[in-house]
Order: sequence, then C-alpha cells, then structure tokens
Amino acid sequence: MLKIKVGEQKPVNYTIKVKSTNLPINLVNSTIIFQLKENPEQISDFLIEKTITETSNQYDSGKIYDAQNGKFSVFFKSEDTLFLDVNKDYYYTLWRVYENTKEVISASGTKVEQFMACPA
Repeated sequence: MLKIKVGEQKPVNYTIKVKSTNLPINLVNSTIIFQLKENPEQISDFLIEKTITETSNQYDSGKIYDAQNGKFSVFFKSEDTLFLDVNKDYYYTLWRVYENTKEVISASGTKVEQFMACPA
C-alpha cells in the first residue's frame, strides 16, 4: 500500500522485477504510466496520471533513473494530493509501454495497488 500525506511533496521509488526470476525488468526505451483512481476497475478519468521516461522531469512526474535495473520514481507535487479525501479508498496502476505494448507492472504482481491519503 502506498501512503502519502495530503499536500505532501515527495518521490516514490520503485524497482520492478520479473516475478519468476527476481531479475530487474530493463526499462530502456520504456515509458511508465501511473494512474490513480477511485475504483479498481476504472479505465478513464483518473485522479492523477503521470507519464515517466528516462528524460522526464523528476520533479514534475518522476523519472526512470536506472533503466537497466528497473528503477524509476513517481513524483508527487503537493497540488497532486491536496484534493484527496483521507476517508476514501484509492487505487493505482503502473503501466509499462515498450515497443507499442502496454503491460501492467507492480511490486505485488496485481493489476491494482491500494493508495491511502493520510492527514497532513
């Protein structure tokens, strides 16, 4: 579960690995998409959506900072989370786009992860 305080500004770092081998996924020439949603089945109208590449601004959306070892960050600006309700459940999905293929990636291997907005 990802926990962020309402209005908090911070990066969240990830290392994505192949579940069967525990080896990192090579993210060279990949794009990561982060989507925050109210419903785990939601497919549009995301509360937060960030596109992350090797050249993206690390203080805006995040950045793939060690592509060969599957490492990237998602950066949350304070305005990204100011509107979140601490009494609601939220969910997020991480996607990897590579050579026109879009696949779900996550630390737990599930399609959605829980996201919690905490009091500031």
